[in-house]
Amino acid sequence: MRWFIAVFITVYLGLSSYGALRWTSTISSNPLRRTVLGLAALGALALPIGRAASGVIPEAARHGLVQIGEIWMALLPALVIPALIWDLFRLITCLLGKSPGPRANGRIFLVWTAASILMVTAGAVNARFPAVRHLKLEIPELSGPPIRAVLLTDLHVDSETSRTWLKRVTDSVRELSPDVILMAGDILDGSDGPALEKAAAGLAELKAPMGTYACPGNHEYYLGIDGARTIMESNGITVLMDDRNQLDHRLWIIGREDVQSARMGRPRAPLASLIPDDDLPTIVLDHTPSSIEESREAGASLVLSGHTHHGQTFPFQFVTSALFDLDWGLKRYGETWAYVSCGVGVWGPPIRTSSRPELVLLELSER
Repeated sequence: MRWFIAVFITVYLGLSSYGALRWTSTISSNPLRRTVLGLAALGALALPIGRAASGVIPEAARHGLVQIGEIWMALLPALVIPALIWDLFRLITCLLGKSPGPRANGRIFLVWTAASILMVTAGAVNARFPAVRHLKLEIPELSGPPIRAVLLTDLHVDSETSRTWLKRVTDSVRELSPDVILMAGDILDGSDGPALEKAAAGLAELKAPMGTYACPGNHEYYLGIDGARTIMESNGITVLMDDRNQLDHRLWIIGREDVQSARMGRPRAPLASLIPDDDLPTIVLDHTPSSIEESREAGASLVLSGHTHHGQTFPFQFVTSALFDLDWGLKRYGETWAYVSCGVGVWGPPIRTSSRPELVLLELSER
């Protein structure tokens, strides 16, 4: 984990420096250029300082730094991508023996900056208000009345999570009157400790007659899987890690260890070994949607995943769609349904510009 943080900060600060310097090169006024560079430096350094200063500076100031840094992180792609495209174009024209042209076009950069700020502002509002997606799925082996299941993924609850936002989510789930709540990983995030336990206490409001079930995601392993499991279970969530539970003698819920678990010394079991040898349908909770084919081969009725956030911010949805066969939405693989949620929370910047955060209401019936 330490090497990941070191690499992330190095790349992050490098891109911040490049983007800020290239953007301010379009400003002719020296005083204005220095002011903008100062603001850019504050934005770039705010996040690492805010994250590292827990217990060192007043909590309100630290939280403010984190928020400033997260907004900067959301703006960063809009600063870097056009600058890279512009410089690549100049490099190619130079290699072709032609004049590379000006280092920047101030008017174009100004328009792009204004559009980027508007996009990030809209994304910040979008991230705060999840939508409800309603899906009706036929599960041939399911007997009895339909089952209403609410799927939640990628809440990323940490010490910075707004209590108002979490209450909005839990209230929305309650209003859907689910029979069972299913959580497909990355429920918790950040660092372990009293602040996280306090923030996660709102999860206790997630209640349903048949129970609340979760599998872990990669961030639970980064946090510390044993501590993460303890926090979730203390708030009434049944955590299934290569384990299963039968609901009302009508179906099985199977929760898998995440694909990252092997790196933590916890290799996960083959799915076929977890599916009971009976006629009941099976719902598989598997955080990362990289093993859908294994679920199909094992005969699962439905596999539910998250992880991708559908990129969360533009243009990273193109990256997730290239990495996964299904990075958001519903698809059928043979007799197995698969749904990958874009998630209800955020990681990093509290902004969504590539998708609407979602709660998924699944109405499961035989016909």
